[in-house]
Amino acid sequence: MTVEIYRARILDHFQRPRHRGGLEGMHAIGRAAIPMCGDEVEVGVREGGAEQFTVRFRGRGCAVCIASASMMAELANGLGRAQMAKVGGAFTGWMLEGADVAPLTAMVPELVETFSAVRAAGSRARCAALPWGALADALARCSEAPQGATAPAATDGAGRICSAPG
Repeated sequence: MTVEIYRARILDHFQRPRHRGGLEGMHAIGRAAIPMCGDEVEVGVREGGAEQFTVRFRGRGCAVCIASASMMAELANGLGRAQMAKVGGAFTGWMLEGADVAPLTAMVPELVETFSAVRAAGSRARCAALPWGALADALARCSEAPQGATAPAATDGAGRICSAPG
């Protein structure tokens, strides 16, 4: 993939993020932040029938962080918990720990195409992984919440602030 295509995809998702907005009505909200650079992301999940989830996010951050959150939410909507966890684990493992990229490529090649240059540079890998950490946090909270309960408003302290995964 050329650098121009990578930049275009990152900028498209940064300038026109998908599934970004309010988290009202979500069953659980997960949070993640990188205090040193100011990236902060909240991810809300709502479980539907047959363990199909609705995923939304809000936050602020660099183009890589917001693009990653947008692509994550676009991909995760309609998936089950196990599928989201598998993709999220493969992405963060590859991005932060240098895990084998082949499983991720087989599942979601566009993530690898888009974030290969970020992974190679290394300096923004944590920014790309951040939304996936917030998703994992939300999924963990969703499994702890009573069925049908909604998360408190984000301003009242629901969830936790954590560092980037890894």
